[in-house]
Amino acid sequence: MLKNKKGIAIETAVFMMVVIFALCMLILTVTLYSRSHVERSKNDFAEQVEIDQIGEQFIGTLHGTIGSIEYEGYYTIEDVDNYHILTVYDDNGKVILNVVAETSNNAGTINKTVNIKRWSCFEEVSATPAVQGE
Repeated sequence: MLKNKKGIAIETAVFMMVVIFALCMLILTVTLYSRSHVERSKNDFAEQVEIDQIGEQFIGTLHGTIGSIEYEGYYTIEDVDNYHILTVYDDNGKVILNVVAETSNNAGTINKTVNIKRWSCFEEVSATPAVQGE
């Protein structure tokens, strides 16, 4: 009778150790995944802020409050009548920001009125370039 109880106790202890080890590994895996997800989200947010700042600098140049756009990547600015179009590209040539603004001079003043017609940020890199001038 004693031998059976000892054998069951050892088997139960080993089984419980395996269960506890599996739960610890599960908690560790979830924690590491969550941490990597947070880091990825922080990086994505920082990139999006940097891209938005390029658009803000573009609007600042139209107002005349900022001299030029400070961006080392590739971008184009097109002027069609009173419309000004900024298109920013990533390293692969895909559009990541498209800003269309309309400027008009107020009668009798030197100040320009800038109306933003479109501000398109692409979280996922778009497969096709944005249609400009809409």
